[in-house]
Amino acid sequence: MDQSHIAQAADFLWCTRIEQRRIEALPDHLRPRTLAEGYAIQDAMVASAAQPVSGWKIAATSKAGQAHIGVTEPLAGRLFKNFILADGAGLPAAALHMKVMEAEFAFRMARDLSPRGPAYEQAEVCDAVAAMHLAIEVPDARFEHFAESARHRSSPTMPSPPGSCSAPRCVTGGGSIFPPSGFGLSRTVCCSVKGSAPMRWAIRASP
Repeated sequence: MDQSHIAQAADFLWCTRIEQRRIEALPDHLRPRTLAEGYAIQDAMVASAAQPVSGWKIAATSKAGQAHIGVTEPLAGRLFKNFILADGAGLPAAALHMKVMEAEFAFRMARDLSPRGPAYEQAEVCDAVAAMHLAIEVPDARFEHFAESARHRSSPTMPSPPGSCSAPRCVTGGGSIFPPSGFGLSRTVCCSVKGSAPMRWAIRASP
């Protein structure tokens, strides 16, 4: 893809998100053929969004998760400022296509971990974390048949990695729960739908 088509694809996807429209697929000339092209579209979406990037999402961190969406490695995606909600926020569900909520841990970093050859040790990663918060991710897809396209994809050529194609919103808890050890912590996340009894998830921070 050339830069013109990358920018057009980014604008197209951003408009579908803001207008809460569903599409069958990207037009063929705007469709990425490789993971690198998908990330290039995500990079270009920063200009389309015209708002700060407040964080990152990591998806498909397990082999089972990768098999489910047809990829062979974890995927990273940006979290935009206007899509991060405060603890206790309400979110209208009518426009949501996937209607999914996921319990998460959100990490606020004290410093960057720059790319390097050797993998970072667990202790190095924990040392770079300033705080850990409970969070609820609300992913959503703009693609009409998102489940089928993920299951039958033989190469990672969705329009862009998570954070763009999944258009997530994130509700973050207010207080830090970061433990001295960094892992081994269990907590409960809860939410309610239309004032119903809260649904609860038990989650655990593991290495």
